[in-house]
Amino acid sequence: MSNRQPPPGHHDRHQHDHDGHYEVNHDDHGGHYDHHKDSDSEELSEQIHFAGIIVAYDNYRSWGFAKIERMEHHYSYLSAEDRRVTRVADKLAGMRAAVDQNARVLARLVEPHRVAVAARGVPAARAPHVPESDMEKVQSTIKQFVREWGEEGRAERAASHAPVLEALRRLLPDAEGRRVLLPGAGLGRLVWDVAELGYTTQGCEFSYFMLLASNFILNTLGAARGSVTVHPWALSSCNNVSAADQLRSATVPDVAPDGLAPSANLSMCAGDFLEVLPSTQRYVSVYIVRFRSTSLSLARACALALIYIYIYIYIYIYIYIYIYIYIYI
Repeated sequence: MSNRQPPPGHHDRHQHDHDGHYEVNHDDHGGHYDHHKDSDSEELSEQIHFAGIIVAYDNYRSWGFAKIERMEHHYSYLSAEDRRVTRVADKLAGMRAAVDQNARVLARLVEPHRVAVAARGVPAARAPHVPESDMEKVQSTIKQFVREWGEEGRAERAASHAPVLEALRRLLPDAEGRRVLLPGAGLGRLVWDVAELGYTTQGCEFSYFMLLASNFILNTLGAARGSVTVHPWALSSCNNVSAADQLRSATVPDVAPDGLAPSANLSMCAGDFLEVLPSTQRYVSVYIVRFRSTSLSLARACALALIYIYIYIYIYIYIYIYIYIYIYI
């Protein structure tokens, strides 16, 4: 895994100044990024990868509409009366409007980076095919807006971020001059919260999907609270009691991104923190916060495997007996 350059147009340092904005410092030689690639091909590969991220963001509207069209095709098998009772037409229209609103937000998010990529001579035009995995990451990023910066994510942040902040205050009560590193920083909310306490805070994130979104929030929204409206669950058909649950909107951010004290110091860097940060850099605290995994537990996975094995054996025996009877009896 190679060290990553900052994405074109992305700010490698969010230094809060006295005007309430984040100062861009491109002359930081503290080792946040390795600007010396092993080869030109590696650097080009990295730029092409970044351009592909922009293509994925640009592709969200057409990808979302295609999913809705498939749903519409499946609903067409229902009778006219069933479609009327379930108000299918209203739901699909609402989904299209929600996807369109999300796409407008994403267009604002990537616009400055698209220009920067084009200036480097790396095309970021629409591609005939975007990997499904990239589109799922785009959708996950939209949900992350609410998890980290929305009012609806407050309870989840209280369960995951609050213990970290409390431990930091208890173990390092004197924040002045204390450097805190936060790998896997996501959209930067925990980085922001730690900086608000007065610590010098460094966030590190490997995903360009997340980095572009964090840059959008921290460096473009300013003092505007609730200025961005997204529909995080527009294409999620699970865990909905009604269509209204699926189509409901959420506004972000719930705080003013530039509302930190003039002395606040926070920064974000791109890449694997073990590689992009210099060995001479010292931090008094390193915090890694992960949301609870939804993957299967080992016991449950083993139980399901045994069930599947039993089913396959049963089917095999049944087919064997059927063939034996058909041939010999």
